[in-house]
Amino acid sequence: MQNVENDKIDFHKKYKLYKSVYEIIHPAISKKNVSSYRIVLRDDLLPLLVFYPKKVSSLESIILFVPGDGEVSGCLNRYSDICYEISTHCDRLVIAIDYFDLERRFPDSLDMCYKTILYLVDELEKLSVTSDNVILMGDSIGANLISAMTIRSLHDNKKICSKEILLYPVLSGEYFGNSSYESINDKGKIDLLTIDRVRSFFEKYINDKNDLNNPLVCPLCETNYKKFPTSMIITGDLDPLRDEGCEYASRLIKDNPHSEYANILLVSHGFLGLNDTEMKNRLYQMINNFILK
Repeated sequence: MQNVENDKIDFHKKYKLYKSVYEIIHPAISKKNVSSYRIVLRDDLLPLLVFYPKKVSSLESIILFVPGDGEVSGCLNRYSDICYEISTHCDRLVIAIDYFDLERRFPDSLDMCYKTILYLVDELEKLSVTSDNVILMGDSIGANLISAMTIRSLHDNKKICSKEILLYPVLSGEYFGNSSYESINDKGKIDLLTIDRVRSFFEKYINDKNDLNNPLVCPLCETNYKKFPTSMIITGDLDPLRDEGCEYASRLIKDNPHSEYANILLVSHGFLGLNDTEMKNRLYQMINNFILK
């Protein structure tokens, strides 16, 4: 890893590590609330942002955050504020993976994100921060990628986290016509922009519509949830994607009763970007209770 503010990357060398994970998870070294790094894997360069709470009392758990596509979630140019807010309210270090700058189609974006998560989990393990202390968190398309990485990690017999928190996740491919989900048919008429954005994203992301049958693109195509990590799914009541999040949660809870589902009233897709203090306080209280249980 490399601090982009102070160093230059030599692209002709295939160094795996430019700056140690030890350095980025100890805020006393950076003395800032946020630091920018680059992770270099083979010929790939991926930006990371690391957010520190006001005071890190311990490293009992670390949040690896996968942001949604800002155009889909409506949180464009807000994710730095959002991640710092998460770090502050949850009193945990947050490492955010900024993968959308790569402009890759499936499966390249997923591959890069997955390799980065595996790398971070492996490096944290060396510092006695095991996968049992790692929480994956993401919203919208980011939550989709977390679910896809979970499916892939189970196929690879790898453990990448102990818990997952999925906020208004994109989980199906039912955005191209008639849908079996009432919320898409009903709320989609009110919040048409969300469906248009998701549809537009998939048109750029997938290679053809056959990919919509792949669980690594649409996690609701998965049929076996028995070994999934304990998960929390949080949807917005006005979100056209509410019902698919609810269905996904019911499948996870069936096989893992410690998983949870919450639906927040009077908010739609992208509620992480809202300036609603009362709603945010309730949201982070739920998240903290889930992390600590």
